[in-house]
Amino acid sequence: DLDAGFESLPECVGVGEAADLLGVTKQRVNQLAQKPDFPAPVLRLSATPVWRAADVRRFKIWRENTGRTAKTSQGD
Repeated sequence: DLDAGFESLPECVGVGEAADLLGVTKQRVNQLAQKPDFPAPVLRLSATPVWRAADVRRFKIWRENTGRTAKTSQGD
């Protein structure tokens, strides 16, 4: 069965999905990914880094709670 074991994998996102979660462009995700406070990817594919969706969501909440938004570079 090809699906065996996949139900235990965490939800993962690439640059496009992370952009959707954060409400920014893919280019901005790539910029944010260079910052030390952005979550480390769990995997790097040839086309995109891959993050746990929960990590990206936590990053968004942290940014909102610290008065930073993912859309601005001020304070980054």
